[in-house]
Amino acid sequence: MIMSIPRTLPLSLGSRLALALAPLFLAMALGCAGGGAQDKARAAAPPEPVRKLVAVHMDDSGVPGIPSYDLNISYLDQNPIGRPVILFIHGNSASKECFEPLLAQPPLRPFRLIVVDLPGHGESDWFPPALRNHFQGDEYRIFQENRHYYTYPGYAHTLLRFLGALDIRPEDTCLLGWGLGGNIAMDMVAEQPRLHGAILMGTPILPMTRFMEAFQGPGRLPDPGPFPAGTTFRDLQGWRRPFDAGEARAFHALAGIPPSVVTEAAGAATDPEARYFMVKFASEAAAHAGALGGYQDPEATVRRYPEKFAVLQGTGDPACIQGREKGRVMAMGVRFGEIEGAGPAAFVDAPDQAARFISRHFWPAPAPQPQRPVPHRFHGNPPPPHPRRHPHPRGPHPQAPRHLRPSPPAPPQPRPFRRPQPAPRPQDPRRPHRAPGRPRPGQRPARNPSPAYPLLIFPVP
Repeated sequence: MIMSIPRTLPLSLGSRLALALAPLFLAMALGCAGGGAQDKARAAAPPEPVRKLVAVHMDDSGVPGIPSYDLNISYLDQNPIGRPVILFIHGNSASKECFEPLLAQPPLRPFRLIVVDLPGHGESDWFPPALRNHFQGDEYRIFQENRHYYTYPGYAHTLLRFLGALDIRPEDTCLLGWGLGGNIAMDMVAEQPRLHGAILMGTPILPMTRFMEAFQGPGRLPDPGPFPAGTTFRDLQGWRRPFDAGEARAFHALAGIPPSVVTEAAGAATDPEARYFMVKFASEAAAHAGALGGYQDPEATVRRYPEKFAVLQGTGDPACIQGREKGRVMAMGVRFGEIEGAGPAAFVDAPDQAARFISRHFWPAPAPQPQRPVPHRFHGNPPPPHPRRHPHPRGPHPQAPRHLRPSPPAPPQPRPFRRPQPAPRPQDPRRPHRAPGRPRPGQRPARNPSPAYPLLIFPVP
């Protein structure tokens, strides 16, 4: 008998429900997988820097009639929970946006990155008009009161107050200075030696008497462009009027930064007095050394703390430290890093290589573990070394006379054995101390079974 099998078997209610919900479960699974991929991509992407503004209160100006003032400092803050902190300091007529190619590099993600606009640059405030009138009336005052205007120590003092306003410890702060920022970093270490370290880019390490060598550059410009004929690189460094867009592009092209909207805005936003007084302080600091007070020479700071400094430069930089000058700096103990083919702004030409060097130099080394002393088998400490009898540090010749050879050290004497003594029994306060063998009060003395004299026995006759 042949049975006919239906083409569609009857399904239960649970099976029908499972088939109806299967597309929904599949869509949810694909969505979770896509969300995981998005989370991984989001984790791989660097955190976005946040633009912030902080008011720095300066209450130690020492300028007559100006006891205190406030400066609003603009900065970018990336990865606020990272440690240690790297403070980026830009150069002359630049801004914090110049370091943006460096912020997205993976080697710098463990750090907290703070990129600041110096006073008179970018979005930060200029110094108040009262201070401007005070120093413009007598330019010699920038040497006597150099911590509160557009000078190397003035910028350094302001940035240290900026770190204090953010509640950042100096021990957790690393400095990265480019051009003018390198000079500021050296002065910051001189004022606060507890800073972790500093990397100098495009900044020569020179004594005060050679400050102006850093501003010579190529000398007279072969193509002045928008500037008057005969303009030198030093004239541009101290240009005492605002830059327009064309002049800002030409200035930054000489500094090795590709022209862009960022450089044009930075050059136009810079206070002309910042350029003028900065170059004036650098060119005449050696002549007015007696009026600088406690200002420390930058080269002396590097010689005093060589382990804190490193130099990162590109081989294509016309002002690259090389030859005898490089040997002089390396003799101080300063670490060098070079990027092949990079120009004056090595962090723009090769940001990945610059980031690797920065992370290796600033990453905190593990704390040294204390070494336990090897105990000596007799005394617990190794015996003192036997003093040499020969004046030569290497000792006498093996065939020297016997009286010139050092005698072998005496073997250590073992410590004599001492049997541990039992602890004394505590004295009962209710019982007075008595000598051994002495009867107690009211007690009959015990008879001595052994007489004190010998017993003589004689035989009986």
